[in-house]
Amino acid sequence: MTISRVQIGFLIIGICVSLLVVISPQMPVATQLLFSGFAIAFFGLPHGAVDAFIAKRFAIWQTPSGFLAFLAFYLAIAGMVIIIWLMAPVFSLAAFFIISAWHFGADAKPQTPFERWIFGGMILSLPAFFAPEETMRIFAVLSGFQANMVLVVLKTAAPFLVLASFFFAVRHLLFHQATTDTFLAIVGLLIFAWILPPLIYFGVYFCALHSVRHFGNVIQLIPHGARHSAIRHVLSMTGLTLLFAGIFYIALAGQLSVEARMIKILFIGLAALTVPHMVLIDGFWKNRIGAPSSKI
Repeated sequence: MTISRVQIGFLIIGICVSLLVVISPQMPVATQLLFSGFAIAFFGLPHGAVDAFIAKRFAIWQTPSGFLAFLAFYLAIAGMVIIIWLMAPVFSLAAFFIISAWHFGADAKPQTPFERWIFGGMILSLPAFFAPEETMRIFAVLSGFQANMVLVVLKTAAPFLVLASFFFAVRHLLFHQATTDTFLAIVGLLIFAWILPPLIYFGVYFCALHSVRHFGNVIQLIPHGARHSAIRHVLSMTGLTLLFAGIFYIALAGQLSVEARMIKILFIGLAALTVPHMVLIDGFWKNRIGAPSSKI
């Protein structure tokens, strides 16, 4: 049984951040948002910003006009998500958790779709269980106080999702010669969700585990000669995303508090980017993540 470097890095970063929070337990929400926002902007967003390069490698676009068409399609899906969120905020919050559970569940290297839903659901439900009041304040900003029903579902489901995740992790260890990564990830996530505020917990998971693991899978499929091009794509798309975030932040000035603006841009923005990201990763690139390919 082995432990991957990604898992070791996630645990070390989580422990260090947890110690920082223990030392400063009354961290203001604005500080939490700055910490999480900075981490996601510079360590989380790039894992999705590589989508344009992935699309090029799979011949979805090849020319400058093709790139503009791909970008327009990507932004159209993102814009549609934002519009739907504004029209049906509670539904959108619930839908965001459902699609995110599927997306994040892949980090456990599940054997079945059911295991994927279980692990992804566990990741997202832990803040509602350990810090329901703080989590509800975030939900209220995103979708109003009717989002309490989403909180109740997550809080109620959390213990069962944790037990089921441990069951599958132990079974894989005993019968499938799996690594200890998933088991340690569950332990780490439980401890970090218990200690950390929800915003920081999510930032640690998203940046130190999910994004790093995704990049690790992607980099294996990119020839050495193409990696400089991939980096340029990542930097340009990350910069474009941050530009849009800045525009929306300014546009919301006077309507919402600074904290509310940051929460909306952070989570609704992530929801808007997650959907087209999943269309590419779970659609065009299905079954290729983590597997050698001569076609990339």
